[in-house]
Amino acid sequence: MKQTADSTARAYAFIRNKILDGSYAPGTNLSANALAQQIGVSRTPVQDALQRLQVDGLVMIRAKIGATVKFMSLQDFKELCWMRLILESNAAGLAAAEHTTDDLAEITHAQTEMEELAASVSRSKLNERNLPIAGELTQADIRFHVAVMNASHNALLKAEIVRLRVINRVVGGITPRYLEDTPEYGEEMRKTLSEHQRIRDAIAARDREKATRAMAAHIQDILDHSIKRMREGHHSKTLPLALA
Repeated sequence: MKQTADSTARAYAFIRNKILDGSYAPGTNLSANALAQQIGVSRTPVQDALQRLQVDGLVMIRAKIGATVKFMSLQDFKELCWMRLILESNAAGLAAAEHTTDDLAEITHAQTEMEELAASVSRSKLNERNLPIAGELTQADIRFHVAVMNASHNALLKAEIVRLRVINRVVGGITPRYLEDTPEYGEEMRKTLSEHQRIRDAIAARDREKATRAMAAHIQDILDHSIKRMREGHHSKTLPLALA
């Protein structure tokens, strides 16, 4: 029994990682037989892993078609974005009410780290030389949002936000607006940092309403950008954007 559970966990991790790193794009067929051979397990653990990934929202399993990496219509994506907006803004409000001194220190550290990294990236244009720093900047951005979620002290809320963020990443595959190679790059970076600072300050002040509004405005900007880019059909695999 344990061997079967281990094989399922192994298959689940393998397929999930392939989806998150873009190797398996939305719409990709996931053959249980082919995956079993590739992973080195039997067909049953792969089928169990695919069922788990369907619950996660990353895979679709349909009769006579089989499993595929989930593909969303623009309308489905908009609905997912709306859920993210509601949940993440309320998480910030909870963080304002429930955070500890350590929680605030984590939020502040992530904000400071992002500011320092931003100063290291070229103000004019992204290039191969500073892409590693840009990747670190993305991870610092993620750490800021995770710190806010942790400060809400609501495990169920955090789990659902993370799930939606992962689906958002897989379906959208969007580079953050502040890292796109455009003339507005510097302005977008400053805007993101300013929005984070407002969120952090509202949480520090234990102003639940202000923290909720500040996060809602920040997430709305992100989602408007993602929806626009998805409508245009633009995707990017340049930077590590997955929130696992």
